[in-house]
Amino acid sequence: MSQPNLFNNSIQKYENNYDRIKIASWNVNSIRTRKEQVKEWLKRESPDIVCLQETKILDEHFPKQDFKDLGYNVITYGETRYNGVAILSKLEIDQVSRGFEGSSDSSARVISGRIFGMWIYNVYAPNAKSIMDKSLVKKIEWYQQFISYIKRSHNNHDQIIICGDFNVVSQDYEVFDSKHWLCSTMVDMKSRKCLSDLLDTGLVDIMRTHFPSNSLYTWWDHGDGLKVGRGMRLDYFLVSPKLVSKINSSKVDCLTREKEKSSDHAPIICEIQLK
Repeated sequence: MSQPNLFNNSIQKYENNYDRIKIASWNVNSIRTRKEQVKEWLKRESPDIVCLQETKILDEHFPKQDFKDLGYNVITYGETRYNGVAILSKLEIDQVSRGFEGSSDSSARVISGRIFGMWIYNVYAPNAKSIMDKSLVKKIEWYQQFISYIKRSHNNHDQIIICGDFNVVSQDYEVFDSKHWLCSTMVDMKSRKCLSDLLDTGLVDIMRTHFPSNSLYTWWDHGDGLKVGRGMRLDYFLVSPKLVSKINSSKVDCLTREKEKSSDHAPIICEIQLK
């Protein structure tokens, strides 16, 4: 539902008080399990917009009030036990959509809205059980449909951020062992081509531009994965050309991943300069 008056008022208020906004993305691997950790992290980092993946909860059970009490508007798209995405925003969210037109996947994987004139897409892309399983075909199909939707819906003048868990490793040096069974569906060439095709729409992998040669792991296997470096980069900020020059920093929040009973993913964070 569109809320133009609220949206315009929020822009005016925000422009008067801030010269930058902080956007974060985090696969929390169950909001029920990590609600208190997320709340603590929000108080510490104070991001303006947060995209959460793998919330694993129905919309009516999502703890919205906990985050509203911290000053966030909350929109959700969830299901029981699997998937689920949510956006928390200190600004009003306009033109909210759950899923996307043309998708044959009914899972709760994409939620989007317009915030401060930017189109924010929060994505939890499908994974596959193995490179021989039919779930890999469905993963490729989902990407193809999503790419077609982005091409139909936007042009080079739009300000777009697509963030979340893409379940793809773009380069061999972004995975601990490209030949390991755990990594097979993440490094599969068909999956990689999907990410490449998404970037070919004009989007830019902003963290890679900030750290051109670093191994930017965002996921580590549970147990001693973080300690021994058994990780991969699965989480991304992809931004349209209109926004590239405005993003002045990005990082992987490894300290949060180090906390006890953390998600297997670390939050990723970027800052956008407004003035």
